Amino acid sequence: MNSNRFLIIRLSSIGDIILTTPLVRALRKAYPNSLIDYLVKEEFSELLLNNPHIDNVYTIDPGNGLKEIFRWRKKIKSYEYTSILDLHRSIRSILMTIWLGRVQLGKLNKKIFKRFVLVKFGINLFKKIIPVTQRYFEAANSCNLVDDGLGTELLHDGKIPKELTNVLGRKNIIVMAPGAGYFTKRWLPEYFAKLADKLIENDNAELFLIGSKADREICGEIRKSMNNDVHDLSGSYTILETAAIINASDAVVTNDTGMMHIAVSQKKPVLAFFGSTTEELGFYPYSDKYRVLENKDLNCRPCSHVGRQNCPKGHFKCMQELSPELAYNSIINLMADKR
Repeated sequence: MNSNRFLIIRLSSIGDIILTTPLVRALRKAYPNSLIDYLVKEEFSELLLNNPHIDNVYTIDPGNGLKEIFRWRKKIKSYEYTSILDLHRSIRSILMTIWLGRVQLGKLNKKIFKRFVLVKFGINLFKKIIPVTQRYFEAANSCNLVDDGLGTELLHDGKIPKELTNVLGRKNIIVMAPGAGYFTKRWLPEYFAKLADKLIENDNAELFLIGSKADREICGEIRKSMNNDVHDLSGSYTILETAAIINASDAVVTNDTGMMHIAVSQKKPVLAFFGSTTEELGFYPYSDKYRVLENKDLNCRPCSHVGRQNCPKGHFKCMQELSPELAYNSIINLMADKR
């Protein structure tokens, strides 16, 4: 039995899990012969299955309620881990890891009070901005890990879906991810349409829309608003297939979502729109190949740490005032820098 046996817990979601990968890599480098397991929700396990630094990816089904939590608590105890890194710090993960005896427990500090004060009262108590990835490293302080600076990773076989091989081999491939779980994190569909038309007409770009099945409606709105053809791939491919599609592109235009973090993991130039969220919350692209468009003149930002289904002020200026022209100039400059 290995002397060190690690369990990492991060149950969701796409971006949060991808942001743990620098820590996973650092843990393997520091403890090359140790057991490193990862516990995640079933729906997100695909993100980790090809990660060479992880020995076992275990999945949990939250739909089974407390029964599933205590089933996993029993399993965790039986696996005799020496260290558990709770990078989620939710009620579920706490119930699974509390009072486990001599296990060394590293816990994510979510900065809940500072986050609450910033969102609720607009008072910024963050003395410096610490990306979530660095907060994960702080949770593992006792492991003495060093971030290698190579960024996040999402590993796949690189195979582009056969039916897209020819078109993705062209030049000026730009992928757009217009969806988001919350309204206040979505740049306007009509703005995406105007930006796409301009890139096609001015730069002979080939445009692709990506997203989950939930994003099909938004992608449909964009298609209908455009004067040119666009490839709508929403809801048609798995996470890893989508990562391969992004990897074949020249740049990605996205909202503050998991797709943004997938694009960063593929080392692609990223133009991201931040509406109701801000950099202080820790989820900026973990990269140097990005530009973020946001309305810094609004004192009502951030209005949530995750997003809202409507603008509490009714004006939605955080996204309304980020024009397609501004976005066009930003993506062109970003791609020029890449070259």
